[in-house]
Amino acid sequence: MAVFWIVTTLPGKLPDRPYQLVFSAPEYETVKDLSDALAARGTVPGERLSVIDDGKGRKMVRARSPYAIGAFAIGSIQPSIHEIWEPED
Repeated sequence: MAVFWIVTTLPGKLPDRPYQLVFSAPEYETVKDLSDALAARGTVPGERLSVIDDGKGRKMVRARSPYAIGAFAIGSIQPSIHEIWEPED
């Protein structure tokens, strides 16, 4: 699972405030792949992940929700440096 940490701004808020989210888009393996898709299409669909620290240096996924990111509001995109895992149902 490719997971990215994205810093964006919330449009319409004055002043614009940075906002961080965890984003998963399985079809993009690298930041360059995701950046290229954003440059070509303007938006990319995926999932926003709600994560918590598991106390062992990893992040656990608590919830997933459909989400699309737009190139106009992206401040930065970074690959996740934490291991991300999901509990079994």
